[in-house]
Amino acid sequence: MNSVPAINSYDQVPYPSHPFAASHPDRLATIGTLFGMSPRSVDDCRVLEIGCASGGNIIPMAVSVPGSEFLGIDLSRQQIMTGQKVVADLGLRSLRLEVQDCMDFVPGAEKFDYIICHGVFSWVPQEVQDRILALSVQALNPQGIVYISYNTRPGWNMRETIRDMMQYHVANLEEPQARVGQARAILEFLASSVPADGNAYGMHLKSELAQLQKQSDGYLLHEHLEVVNEPIYFHEFMTRARSAGLDYVGEADLGVMWLGNVAPKAAEVLRGAASNVIKMEQYMDFLRNRMFRRTLLCHSGVTIHRNMSVHSLEGRFLSANLTLLDSPSDLKSASVARFQNGRQQIVSTSAPVTKMAMQILGSSWPLAVRFEELANQAISAVNPNNALPGQPAASDMTTLGNDLLTLCASDQVEISIAPSRFTTHVSDLPTASPLARYQAQSGNTVTNLRHELIRLDGVDQQLLQRLDGHHQRDQLDDFLEELAATGKLSVNQRQTDDPSGPSLRRSLQQAVDVALQRMARLALLVQQSPA
Repeated sequence: MNSVPAINSYDQVPYPSHPFAASHPDRLATIGTLFGMSPRSVDDCRVLEIGCASGGNIIPMAVSVPGSEFLGIDLSRQQIMTGQKVVADLGLRSLRLEVQDCMDFVPGAEKFDYIICHGVFSWVPQEVQDRILALSVQALNPQGIVYISYNTRPGWNMRETIRDMMQYHVANLEEPQARVGQARAILEFLASSVPADGNAYGMHLKSELAQLQKQSDGYLLHEHLEVVNEPIYFHEFMTRARSAGLDYVGEADLGVMWLGNVAPKAAEVLRGAASNVIKMEQYMDFLRNRMFRRTLLCHSGVTIHRNMSVHSLEGRFLSANLTLLDSPSDLKSASVARFQNGRQQIVSTSAPVTKMAMQILGSSWPLAVRFEELANQAISAVNPNNALPGQPAASDMTTLGNDLLTLCASDQVEISIAPSRFTTHVSDLPTASPLARYQAQSGNTVTNLRHELIRLDGVDQQLLQRLDGHHQRDQLDDFLEELAATGKLSVNQRQTDDPSGPSLRRSLQQAVDVALQRMARLALLVQQSPA
């Protein structure tokens, strides 16, 4: 039986289909490995995405990991057709997108190593949720990992009240755009009518309005106005997952599991009150008013070890977007040095070897550095006479290892079992991700090789399309000069030593150099394949 409807709300108003970095198999394999599992190599695996929409999440995966096999299924014919065109245009033979109802989907004899279900579970009836869990058990390899995202209580309790008000206001409307328009109207009315000063309810309404104003109509329609949107407590989700034959691995983000993010007294109480990891996580949700989870599951009976140690860093790759805010001369001293991360947070430390490692990671960003290489560089930079190549001083190694482990556990430093899938080296024949080049043809938002959305300026968007490995630097200069001559590009010319005045060519060369370096820092460049 095929229960796929001829048309649904996702055909009429497609849901924004984007990459979600936390769902990439690289992340799932890393968390699983750190917690004692033996997941299959991401470079040779099978991946299933349930509810793939138009492929905004799974297509970039297939591009970045060409040696693996990918299958995406979704109810929406329109969205699948949109994704299939991209797959065909890119020539991706390792990826199939199919119109399938997960209630009827039969995975076949060959199982999957990674199963992804993002933005689906909370928006389908309970029988479909149960089928997602059962299908995961049925289709998952013994050491496979399942990623499921869902809305959680208590954080969604207040948001659910706002959803109820919008649902009530649009109850007599059927046309999707009319429903969205009136939902925005009632929210704006409430936010402007309820006082916010000293009023928690009013403050929340204004905050919610500010958040929703940034979102697309598709997001508002499918996030808040669908018939089904059932948040769930974490412990309830895990009870159902365990009943289906799955068990808890952890969260896709290490930092949300780290007790160091909780006040010391609260952490002490939690350790005494929570007899297992499920209770601990539930109490942490209570403390944080958490409204969304990205949970990783495995087969029941798989052994999980969540107590990471310094040895967990061995052979791993570390990366961090860190900028030193103090003087570089402070790195070798015992004074505190402050770094700012990509989220504008301040991270500080006084340990010279840790400061040096953070500086190395920041200068290498977005490229990951192998832990052993990072340790050797940092320790030899601080104590050049106290460490032989490959044999760092034991005390420095202990300090650095413990500090880096804490930084990884708190999501200040990213950890991966695999090296970066891009290059920061700008070659004579620069080559960008084929997907990013394709996306740049129709818009200024592209997916980079860190599985993130990147917004480009006009120069980058135009130049990116030419980075196919066949255009030398002078040809890129020629291309920008042609755009400038036709008025399609505005370039700020700079004064040079040439007495005749500004040099357009020199300005264009500088613009190309700056743009290429920027695209390298945005993880858009790949190593050119040998001829």
